[in-house]
Amino acid sequence: MVALHVKCVGRKDDWPAEAILEMLDYHDDETQFSAMERTTGWSVSIVAIMMAQGEPPRGAKPLETAVPGHPFVKELERRGIKPTKNTSW
Repeated sequence: MVALHVKCVGRKDDWPAEAILEMLDYHDDETQFSAMERTTGWSVSIVAIMMAQGEPPRGAKPLETAVPGHPFVKELERRGIKPTKNTSW
């Protein structure tokens, strides 16, 4: 099992803002991939596909600023990994 909990606190449009992302993933009996293989392997493959399609800008940038979040999460969900998000802003 892989459990992820990320809490981001900051400001949006000069107002306090908070976002929480959570995810639980488990071994896949059908493919025999462990939760760790799924959550690391699928993420890397999604970014590689995006790069091959010219999605993120070229050059050295941190992953969290170079890869567009919504399309990335959509591709995770397509592969059966379903993060949840709660925001307050």
